[in-house]
Amino acid sequence: MSGNDELADLATAFNCAASSSKSFYDDIKHSEAYLVDSKAKLEDAHGLHMSAMEWDLTSNHVIWSDETYRIYGLQPQDAIDIAVVRK
Repeated sequence: MSGNDELADLATAFNCAASSSKSFYDDIKHSEAYLVDSKAKLEDAHGLHMSAMEWDLTSNHVIWSDETYRIYGLQPQDAIDIAVVRK
């Protein structure tokens, strides 16, 4: 392989890496924009007194949004399980 071929291969590899990095960067920026939008929607929903809850059926662990705690008259540091929800 001659020196020019090695240089061409190196330039090709560099361009490929740069293109992949740009694509990765674009994906990150898109994800960040999506998260900002999602956060804004969640904050709007809380303003409407909407709440969110997640229940892991295998562990019976419940995760509530701050608004759900407020609706039930509890504090976020209060321990909860599905029995509290059923009351």
